[in-house]
Amino acid sequence: MQFRFAGDETGPFWDKPQFNGRMPDPKSDQWGNFGGDKTWPSPQGEWPSIIKRGWPPPPAFDSMSVEAKTEGDAIILTSPVDPFYGIRTVRRITLDAEKPVMHISTAYEKVSGEERRVSIWTITQLRDPVLVAAPIKPNTAFATGYTKQSDALPQGLQRTNNLMVMTRSPKDSSKIGMDSESLLWIGANTMVRIDSPRQAAGTYPDEGSSNEVYTNPNPDAYVELELLGPLQTMKVGDRFERANTYTLLKRTKLDPLDEARAQYPAR
Repeated sequence: MQFRFAGDETGPFWDKPQFNGRMPDPKSDQWGNFGGDKTWPSPQGEWPSIIKRGWPPPPAFDSMSVEAKTEGDAIILTSPVDPFYGIRTVRRITLDAEKPVMHISTAYEKVSGEERRVSIWTITQLRDPVLVAAPIKPNTAFATGYTKQSDALPQGLQRTNNLMVMTRSPKDSSKIGMDSESLLWIGANTMVRIDSPRQAAGTYPDEGSSNEVYTNPNPDAYVELELLGPLQTMKVGDRFERANTYTLLKRTKLDPLDEARAQYPAR
């Protein structure tokens, strides 16, 4: 739900205080967005045919309590088996002993039901940014550096050398996809970089996207930095796993674009 420097009163992850102390309702047709970092099955476009609705997300992935336990220096979060996908999620969370780095491995385990073709999709909701940046893959499949996934484009979207940069519009939701393997959120004083290697082989959802950026309009002022794995056809007994690395950074430059260029230097 949060990842921040010791001593900071607030962290970069977005959450919704109105949900403090409340339980999610898996039967509700309204989305209870608690915030934080989560995983859903991709492609989202197939939800209506599987869960008989386009929104909110499948219940065990988003609105059912998980089992939590510790294992050495890790926290293990295990979801119930989703009644529609027949999949449970297992998330292993660890902190680096010396650096402000968090590792989350997300596994999907197929327990029951018919085969499902899914991608492991992780969604990190972060507060209203000063800037969001993503490196452009040198041999990207997208002529513009991205693929458009919504009616509106992110505010201020532009390509600058090897980077796509953008901000959040207070009026419009927006989403783009890219085929690189890192995203950077830049706030007033801190930054969060999320990395997840793109596999050379395999088919990625959403026209080949391995990362995506979604921006939400007011009043819930947040963006989503999303990483995706290749599509896998899962039958009972199968298990697939993806790893994300989250790095907290202090701002050191006045210009946020200079911060992004320092993280992703031109090659």
